[in-house]
Amino acid sequence: MIKLVACDLDGTLLDENHQLSQRNIQAIHGLHKAGITFMAATGRNYKSVAPMFKKEGIHCDCLLLNGALITDAHGKRLSHTPLPLEHAASALRILEESTLPYHMYTSEGIVSSTPEKGRAMFIQHMRKQGMQDKEIRELMEASSFGSYDREIEDAFVYLKEEPIIYKLEAFGDDAQRLKTVRARLSQVKQTAVTNSVADNIEITASDAQKGLALKKLCALQGLQPDEVMVFGDSLNDLSMMQEFRYSFAMANAADVIKEAASYQTLSNAAHGVAHVLEQLLEAASEKRVSKL
Repeated sequence: MIKLVACDLDGTLLDENHQLSQRNIQAIHGLHKAGITFMAATGRNYKSVAPMFKKEGIHCDCLLLNGALITDAHGKRLSHTPLPLEHAASALRILEESTLPYHMYTSEGIVSSTPEKGRAMFIQHMRKQGMQDKEIRELMEASSFGSYDREIEDAFVYLKEEPIIYKLEAFGDDAQRLKTVRARLSQVKQTAVTNSVADNIEITASDAQKGLALKKLCALQGLQPDEVMVFGDSLNDLSMMQEFRYSFAMANAADVIKEAASYQTLSNAAHGVAHVLEQLLEAASEKRVSKL
């Protein structure tokens, strides 16, 4: 019996405009009524996740920053896996040499030494996805995208403050350069290098991956892997597909995710998550009725 559903957001639960559809909202509320726990499992931080769920009356724990941080519905930290500073420094040297705009997700929020380049790259990225400037501005206002909690001049001076760094993220529009930078970053010890979209790079501690973090959380909560259902579409969801039997890849997922997942569902634009959850809830309802 499924007791926990962990779901990626962008490209999975959210539609092509990065919004929650009413059908998916209703399915999540249905889970809660059925006694099944829902958890967001995303590369985002808490500030860009909480408002969208709060608006719809959904209260859920959040596996954030690819598993580097797990919080409850109120943002209280349940567990975390920071990036060791010595390895963060090695990765930052590579990012600095690449000249790609990047930022750091830390315990004090999002920190950037290239804020203007970062905003410009994000806008360009959203335009490539077909979003209009008005929609991009609204998305940036409603989330932490393009917004920085602290702007710094020198990343290595900042490291001397010994911050808690959860994730580094860089963007670029040159596929070959991104490939080269990813290859260099993959040589940094005790790190995991992945991406949530084609034109970004995400770096966390090696064990700060969605599937590994979720499996560890399940062990603490007494849940068996076969009592968990997961959904994803991008490379940063791969570990969830590998660690859990009831894994679903979206129709719009990367090929590597489809190959690793046990099952496939409809695209995020076609409410693929709700499509599966509705069947899960129907089966759970029939099982309850049969016991009456």
